[in-house]
Amino acid sequence: MRVSTKISPPLLASTLVLLISSCLSQNLALAQTCTLPPSHMIAWWSGDGHTADITGLGHNGTLVNAMYGPGKVGQAFSFNGSTAYVQVPKSTAWDFGTKDFTIDLWVNFTTVKNSHDISRIDNTFIADDQGPFNIPKWIFTLSAGVLTFVIGGTSVPEFLAQTPFSPTPGTWYLVSVTKASGTYTMWIDGVPSTATSQTFTTAIPPPNVPLTIGEAEGLGFVDGFIDEVEIFSRALTAKEMLAIFNADKAGKCKPALIKPASFSFAPEPVGVTSPAENFTLTNYQNATTLNITQIALGGADPRDFAISGKTCGTTLTALAKCTISVTFTPTATDQRTAQLIVSDNAFNTPQVAKLIGLPEASLSPSSHNYGTVTTGTMSSPVKFTLTNNQAVTLNIVGITFGGTNAGDFRVSSETCGTSLAAKSKCSISVTFTPGATGARSGMLIVTDDADNNPQQAELMGTGG
Repeated sequence: MRVSTKISPPLLASTLVLLISSCLSQNLALAQTCTLPPSHMIAWWSGDGHTADITGLGHNGTLVNAMYGPGKVGQAFSFNGSTAYVQVPKSTAWDFGTKDFTIDLWVNFTTVKNSHDISRIDNTFIADDQGPFNIPKWIFTLSAGVLTFVIGGTSVPEFLAQTPFSPTPGTWYLVSVTKASGTYTMWIDGVPSTATSQTFTTAIPPPNVPLTIGEAEGLGFVDGFIDEVEIFSRALTAKEMLAIFNADKAGKCKPALIKPASFSFAPEPVGVTSPAENFTLTNYQNATTLNITQIALGGADPRDFAISGKTCGTTLTALAKCTISVTFTPTATDQRTAQLIVSDNAFNTPQVAKLIGLPEASLSPSSHNYGTVTTGTMSSPVKFTLTNNQAVTLNIVGITFGGTNAGDFRVSSETCGTSLAAKSKCSISVTFTPGATGARSGMLIVTDDADNNPQQAELMGTGG
């Protein structure tokens, strides 16, 4: 008997709808978007073919026998299990003490080491480790089959929040440690292991050594890949952890950065143009072109600065750089300020660099309030700093006081003399002795041969 295979129109339509829905769901899953980086990030090493700290805070690293390989998000650091690591200069940013923090990263092992002795430090993710035995250190590691956070330099070495973890080689895992109000917790793939959380409130002693990724004190060399290493100055929430995990290969949204973030131009005579300073714009997005919509000057004195050239067009490919050249032509003798502003499609748009046109000489602070001082009683001295920003000697004519109650203020000591060498500073200490009750005011005045002579600082106080 012959069976008909003809499909009725309603059934055919339903089948097509199901197929289209399935394809759309798969495409949406593939087209994941990045998640915004959580706040209070103090270091971020993405491993995308560079060792830069892409927070912009300057904690840039150096490869030591390490390479780059395929990452969870873009590229990753690749370690050989015996000699390779990343080294980052010492910073107080990760001197945790008693403060809360988070460390998170992706890891993919080629070989998982297990000595069955937790003190041997089998696989080091990241460490600030001054040396063996019980001296200042902290280490985030997988050792003897458990994730643990090691602290040294306390009464005895501590191996905190020991959490069983048996990773499969060739698989990416998000591993994290948080400290929140004295409680340490391990996280695996965005999920906290609260059963192994441990409270330990003793301060972590500050090690005085470089930070390392992939090893500690010549031990625990990772054989595999580490990607997206971050440190935060607070404990991330469960929602934030899960968002990082769920972002998967899209990862956290990466920034565009402009360097230097601030630049001070040397003094120039009014109307004279300085040499150009180059600012570098870097697109740290590992797979996305930066679409630049505007490069402009803003702030208080934009007319004193000019964009004299640039290699930045309307687009900047992933992980690429371009330069913007800026000059300074003062229209007045006092300090001039502006901003170099780049607008684009990065999540941290706009990128802003501070521009400062220095005067020939400056006095700081520009004002000081002594508060209430008993009438006829001398206050403690306050130090003011005179800076010669020129490439020539500043000749000082005098240091005097003016204003309504000039007689209430006195120079108790000074190191300026009659001249101040190029690019140097001196100090002037001033006391306040109110001659009457109520508000009192005056002005510290330095007279010299700078174009912006005199330099002044406002003085205030109250007689009690």
